[in-house]
Amino acid sequence: MINVKDFGAQGNGTTDDTTSVQNAIEKLEENKGGLLYFPKGTYILSKQLKIQNVSIRITGDGKSMTFLKWIKLDGGIFFEETVSKIDYELNTFSMEHISLITTQAPTPQQTHTAITLKFNPLLIAYQRYNIQNVQIAGNSTYLRTDNYSMWKTGIHSINGWGANINNVEIFGSEGRLKTHSAETKQYKGILFEGTAHGGLTRTFVSNTYINFTGQGISCESSEGHYISNFEFVGVWVGINATSNFVVEVTNGHIDFAEFGINAKEVSALKVNNCTLLKSAWVTPSIPGNGITLTACTDSTIIGNSIINNDTNSKGNGIITADSNMLLVTNNNVRGFRDFSFCLIGTRNQNTSFIGNISMQGTGGGQFYGSPDINEYNI
Repeated sequence: MINVKDFGAQGNGTTDDTTSVQNAIEKLEENKGGLLYFPKGTYILSKQLKIQNVSIRITGDGKSMTFLKWIKLDGGIFFEETVSKIDYELNTFSMEHISLITTQAPTPQQTHTAITLKFNPLLIAYQRYNIQNVQIAGNSTYLRTDNYSMWKTGIHSINGWGANINNVEIFGSEGRLKTHSAETKQYKGILFEGTAHGGLTRTFVSNTYINFTGQGISCESSEGHYISNFEFVGVWVGINATSNFVVEVTNGHIDFAEFGINAKEVSALKVNNCTLLKSAWVTPSIPGNGITLTACTDSTIIGNSIINNDTNSKGNGIITADSNMLLVTNNNVRGFRDFSFCLIGTRNQNTSFIGNISMQGTGGGQFYGSPDINEYNI
């Protein structure tokens, strides 16, 4: 175990501990990995901490007791694999019982990520990472005042495999989102990014709370995401999935402004037992859809409550476009001013809407359909 205080870190909330902490990391790299320990305290940091080619476990005394606090942009922790051939015991990352705080308020064009994990896609079978009991927040949460500070991205995983993210809280800024509404979707709680020839597999996210960010979770060109027991509050888009294979979303709550779940070119999407609430926290109101599927296949939408509480905005409960082999059943869809269920495009084949409950909003309709639909019985 390497204690950062043994390398001169103070953790007193005033001293810049960047050099001391980076020296501790470099010693850990010399030792071929190990445990990096931050005792109770607030560690002021002014640069990104970089970790390369080792197995590391970062831990503190609790997310309400140990704080890593960045006071400049381009901060956070950057874990990178640069070698092409390493042993199985290497190439792992773990973080627990700690908070990552920023005082900065990045614009949508700036980079500022709390945790970046970049793996070699050729070694996909060897990668593991675990993040649990961690808080990621702006100084607004830390000081209980909203000064627009927040991370541009909470967790960014590139070509990761075998991930477990559990009991993680990511806090954004309500004021920041309203100020940058046109570009706000560039702020992301968790971003999974893969490659064309591998991508992510078996990524588990559970017991996670995210508020006031552009996208709660974004899955881009990757595969195998299992998201359960979560709550996203005040997000523009709850879950955004593009070019994915296997995305399962269960037992969650999303309070959204524009899209609850937005999926494009996804195969084997499952959305079960979730509550998607279109709310009016963005001013002026904007149109919003509960679940949108574009060019998706072999997917199921079962047992969800999809509700529009923003009476000033239009939108649809469930909308599918050029998607096929879909089963939409036992959903409760209420309050949408366009349609509860909407099918557009020319390729909505082998699609069934069975046993759903619909109560449209003022001026709305129950169903806008396509002649390609296989079965319709709301």
